Amino acid sequence: MLAEAIDSVDSQPKTLAVFNYGGPEELRRRLESYFELHNVAVEYGRTDPDDPDNYVLLYDDSGVVAAASVGDLEGELLVGSEYDAEETAVALTDRAYPRVLRWLDDTLFVVGEQQRRILVEVSRYVETLAARGGGGTIRSGFQNLSRLTDDEATVSTYRRIVDAGVETHVYGIPDETARLDELDEFLTIHPGDTGELARTWFVVYDGGDDGETAALVAEERGEGYHGFWTFDAEAVRTLDQYLADNYL
Repeated sequence: MLAEAIDSVDSQPKTLAVFNYGGPEELRRRLESYFELHNVAVEYGRTDPDDPDNYVLLYDDSGVVAAASVGDLEGELLVGSEYDAEETAVALTDRAYPRVLRWLDDTLFVVGEQQRRILVEVSRYVETLAARGGGGTIRSGFQNLSRLTDDEATVSTYRRIVDAGVETHVYGIPDETARLDELDEFLTIHPGDTGELARTWFVVYDGGDDGETAALVAEERGEGYHGFWTFDAEAVRTLDQYLADNYL
């Protein structure tokens, strides 16, 4: 079902229009690389000389989705291969996140292993919503459970989520190096050996009737991940119910 959820995303084509660009070529390439990962076309144009330089509009068939300056976006283009483990251990309620995460919801993406930071950052964003919400349920799939147990920053993140009062479930293959006995005290662990769990990275948070909802679902296919993230309550709750019903 998780793969089907990815394939069923009605991803409306988006375009990023960059106006009066006068920045360095390296930044132009970064802009193009990031948005092309999300199947967003990048185009350039010139406007009236009195208009500002280096501003962007993201739009689709319904109109303008968002606007910003190139400078505002420069620090938000997550195209690196690494992330700072110490940074992920920062109190979740203190973390700031790129606005482009909200711009590109319900848009299919394809990322290679070298862009794995994008998946990490979106996962942290969903986890932050859970910690700030202080209630509801979060369900996270790590493919191999050792990806959780071998990463102290991630373990620390999930302790904070549990301490905030969120019902917390983790899923994955119980590979040989996974130290599950260390997590039993505070997490509900769902070890399984299905192909779906082995292939899929997911973080699904349902904050309840008055809370926020968010989900990331990405399936490993060949050399990279295909997936999407969403803040749509109905879509999130469908994913949550599927995981609750099928992985006891």
